[in-house]
Amino acid sequence: MKCPQCDFENEEGSIFCNKCNIPLIKQDYSEDNPYIKKNINEDEEEIKKILLKEFGYMGVVDTQISIYNKLKKEMPELSENEILNKLIFSRIQAVPIISSEEEEYTYYKPLLQNSLKDLELVIIYIVNYEFIESRKEEIKKIIPYDYVIKFQMESGRYIQEKVRENEEKYNYNK
Repeated sequence: MKCPQCDFENEEGSIFCNKCNIPLIKQDYSEDNPYIKKNINEDEEEIKKILLKEFGYMGVVDTQISIYNKLKKEMPELSENEILNKLIFSRIQAVPIISSEEEEYTYYKPLLQNSLKDLELVIIYIVNYEFIESRKEEIKKIIPYDYVIKFQMESGRYIQEKVRENEEKYNYNK
């Protein structure tokens, strides 16, 4: 499918141009066409729905916090770093499997080796891997990079808020 703005030849079925990121609309491009401008805003809302609702990162965040709390309660003798590493390993071994354990371990290895990590950073890594890194090729075809960044910022704010709420609820010290 040819982009009406930059003439880049995109894969058939692409929703956005892989070169200039405008929506691929089956209509001739025109600078003053209000329909295209309106559609860009509608597409932004549709992308937000895909990233936020269908990907369901909020459930993953809540689940990771619950697992973390359970580990802290059941294994009080472990250090914070050991608990966070157990949380990461539980994620690597979780079902459904989105990639091989080896690929996931490679992704999480720098985090596992970081002794200064905290719950917020671990959950950011998990959400980023599950919803961006492991689906990079799929996402590239349908969502412009700008929206991926917006998703990461929005999910980061949500993670920060939930971790703070959890710390206050259980009086965890950072």
